[in-house]
Amino acid sequence: MNEKKAVVVYVDDKPYLVHQAKALWASIQHIRCLNTDLVCFGPEQVLCQFLDHQNLIKIIQPTHRLSDLYGYINSIACFDKPEASFLKNYGMILKTDVDTFLTPSWLQYKPGSFCFGRGKYVHDEITKKSIQELASNFKLLHRGVHNIGSTFAGSADDVIKVCKLATQLTEHLIEVTF
Repeated sequence: MNEKKAVVVYVDDKPYLVHQAKALWASIQHIRCLNTDLVCFGPEQVLCQFLDHQNLIKIIQPTHRLSDLYGYINSIACFDKPEASFLKNYGMILKTDVDTFLTPSWLQYKPGSFCFGRGKYVHDEITKKSIQELASNFKLLHRGVHNIGSTFAGSADDVIKVCKLATQLTEHLIEVTF
């Protein structure tokens, strides 16, 4: 099995997000995690603020066409671009937000299957029902799990597939539902 890991983030053009991404990078360096690359997608004017390093991969990625309506789409849409195809070379991907840092536990972390964090997004039954209907319309099996967070971990194939599907669903919600 490929032991190489990638932590993948999208860094938007906001000073506090650049600062947080640099703190994430510092945490990777601090725990001396040589088998982990930090892959930063983002606009060129953001990525040029990071020093070059062999384990820091910078991929210039303009914002998504719908990011003015929903800025968080950038963090999943970057997986659905040709520039992201190299991510398949990793044995494991952690797709997360820039306000994250790694601890020494990361050195031994190997999820047995696709994992996700918990969010606090769905609070009422109407929204839950709407999400289940959307899943049905896209011929997806909804398993009754709500409040899936923005952090995903698993094989490169699984994380890429989930992010591509999440991008399609988000585009549909923005352009059709809302």
